[in-house]
Amino acid sequence: MTDSKVTVFLVDDDAGVLKALSRLLQIRGYEIQAFTSPQAFLTSHDATVPGCAVLDVSMPGLDGLELQQALTAERSQRPVIFLTGKGDIPTSVRAMRAGAVDFLTKPVGDDDLLAAIARAERKENRRRSGNRGEDGQSPPWPGDEQAGRALGRRSCPAGRKSRNFPQRGVAGDAGVVGLRANSTIRYDGADSPRMAQATPWIAIVDDDPSVLKALARLLSARRIEVRTYTSARDFLASLPDGQPECLVVDLQMPKMTGLELQRHLTRAGIRIPTIVITAHNEGEIRELCKSMGASAFLSKPLQDTSLLAAIDDARRKGPPMPDRRFRNARYEEP
Repeated sequence: MTDSKVTVFLVDDDAGVLKALSRLLQIRGYEIQAFTSPQAFLTSHDATVPGCAVLDVSMPGLDGLELQQALTAERSQRPVIFLTGKGDIPTSVRAMRAGAVDFLTKPVGDDDLLAAIARAERKENRRRSGNRGEDGQSPPWPGDEQAGRALGRRSCPAGRKSRNFPQRGVAGDAGVVGLRANSTIRYDGADSPRMAQATPWIAIVDDDPSVLKALARLLSARRIEVRTYTSARDFLASLPDGQPECLVVDLQMPKMTGLELQRHLTRAGIRIPTIVITAHNEGEIRELCKSMGASAFLSKPLQDTSLLAAIDDARRKGPPMPDRRFRNARYEEP
């Protein structure tokens, strides 16, 4: 049960879903306002009422993302959680960039939904109390200057550290997890990640936090361990602690590109099945990446099935090298 009467605004054109979710949340002590259309919600919406919105993505008329934009146009900062029957990476990235707390796939588990609502409730309470974040800083996820940046473009100018992710690892959680860049995360929707034992894991390197977040959620939902990095240098610095069985890396990044990272790994004698992702699908670059050992070259916006198939193929290429190979390896400063 919650200590205060927090309102959850449910918007879904499926009356059965509304009924089931309303019953679940009322039992937990939440006040519920349920709507079968975005228009009905907007007509009666009172931005002064504390709470969060749980929105279906696919609805006739306005869809969930358009409804989120309508709330933003009304200067409403209400936390939003999305539910979808067919989630995909581009839609998830758009939602996260616009400031969504979470993006859950139907049928949603009770624990996953309750955990997301609890995070949204804390976010709402911090906003209303004037606290911009648990660490005293403004939330480093979407909603700031990076919102609306096209997928595949740089999040900051070359040579400049990301203001949002200074040497910080990110997991599939909708909030920021302040861990070392080489921390292994198993996403379970809880407030904090659980540190895992030494198990196979996937590394994702991309300077776009929205892409990191969307890919981490996609893979974590399939029980794949994920470690994410906002720069190639952060990834290289983590190698002495272990090697991924597959690396997903963005081609265009400041300071050190995905191609330069491949070259650096090759010089160090480190062989990791690598999937290169990019919004710039030049044939010459594609061939160059593959000649350096890339197992796949995927264009943004990424499709779930293509990425998962490429990862499965890369993981079948054999186990990672023993950890002792890293401890003795010398890494040149890029």
